[in-house]
Amino acid sequence: MMVQLALCIGLVLLLVAKGVSFFRIILFKKKLIYSQLLFILLFVNCVDFVVAQEVTFSNAASAFETIYETRPAFEVIKLADETLINPITTAFTKAQATYWGGRASEDIGSFGRAEEFYQVSIAYAPRWWLPVESLFKLYLKTNKAQKAKAFIETLSNRGVPKYVIDSLRLDLSKSTGSALRENHYNLGLLYDSNINQGFSADTIAYFGLPFKANPESKPKAGIGYQLDLSHQSTWFISDKRAVGLSLNADSNDFSGSVGDNYSTRLQLNLYNSDGRHTNINVGRKWYQGDELFDFASFGFVANKKIKPTLNFFVALQAGTYDYENLDNHSGDFLGSSFGVQFPDRSVSSLHLKLSKYKAEDPVFSFTEVGAGVQFSFPKKLIERIGINVMKRNYELIMIEFFKKRDDEIYNVSFDLRDLKIFQRKIKTRLVYEKHNSNIAIYERDGWSISFIRQL
Repeated sequence: MMVQLALCIGLVLLLVAKGVSFFRIILFKKKLIYSQLLFILLFVNCVDFVVAQEVTFSNAASAFETIYETRPAFEVIKLADETLINPITTAFTKAQATYWGGRASEDIGSFGRAEEFYQVSIAYAPRWWLPVESLFKLYLKTNKAQKAKAFIETLSNRGVPKYVIDSLRLDLSKSTGSALRENHYNLGLLYDSNINQGFSADTIAYFGLPFKANPESKPKAGIGYQLDLSHQSTWFISDKRAVGLSLNADSNDFSGSVGDNYSTRLQLNLYNSDGRHTNINVGRKWYQGDELFDFASFGFVANKKIKPTLNFFVALQAGTYDYENLDNHSGDFLGSSFGVQFPDRSVSSLHLKLSKYKAEDPVFSFTEVGAGVQFSFPKKLIERIGINVMKRNYELIMIEFFKKRDDEIYNVSFDLRDLKIFQRKIKTRLVYEKHNSNIAIYERDGWSISFIRQL
């Protein structure tokens, strides 16, 4: 490299020395024209060599962005097409190439081609927010509000971060001047090896809180169904804020009315375009037709994009449970979680969770520590795998068992590629969860298969 650089410097000095008479030479001494052109070509070649050696890129994203900013649109589009057909190119590199190809197509007014590029980019990197935001804005730019709404409704099944979806809801409501309304349903099949956690069927037991202990009771297994319904409306209130209201209902029903429970929840949301979200929840839970508890909570979530492929988030939550008949189980909880999201990696997110429940009776108070990781495999049969581990330690000895209760909870989920039934896309999710405990009657495991669809 140093030799080539020294040669280039020498050529520059030579050309400067002859520069005063360069045009005179061309006019009066034609035989020197070719030698001067040769010097110029050598100089340009050396400069190109030095620049090629000095300009480096830390990743494909910065390389494509530089090409987009410095080269004509048709060259960017051509590069995107060539990257797509390259068999050794990684999925996220294809996502980046097609994203910038979409930007270039949009710049020259080729909106149909831009839409195709953005859709391909999202297919290769569903959690990457840049093509998601660009495609949504393209729909608004081309007066396709209904298409933008339908697009938003597909995003939660693709694993797009919630704060990105909330921001798009705000922008759509602002663009149309009316409320954005969405309906969701989730129908699932459940199996639980210990529905009542070892207690008799006519005794209430939920969330691992024993209302009456019987060490000789046997676990009862069952298969049932789960149905979740929700409606959400979002109204734009300012350039950067929107308010939302959602109503959620769920029901778990096992054979013989063993372990049946259902709940309703009303949630008020305040969205901010910079990734902040505040929510207030109130609701009630029933068990076998009897009121179990009322609950209320307040939550706050903040997101910070460190760079185009890295997001940091933190969430805080506080609330209270008020049991109808068993006041000693009523109490307050406080929780926090934080983590990072990487849309360009197979390990797409990591998080850590800390929470504490303080009951009226300290024997039911506990502390939780949890961690989770999510893996993403775009365009594969299994698109996402989530693994969560949690340890729960109770504060006082349970007199019935002469020990403090310690639980470990493991949860693994699999999101499969969308099924297409009667031209409708349906998301399929498989979940397996196992509870280990130092008190045998609290041990359980179960699985579920859910079919999720937006209406």
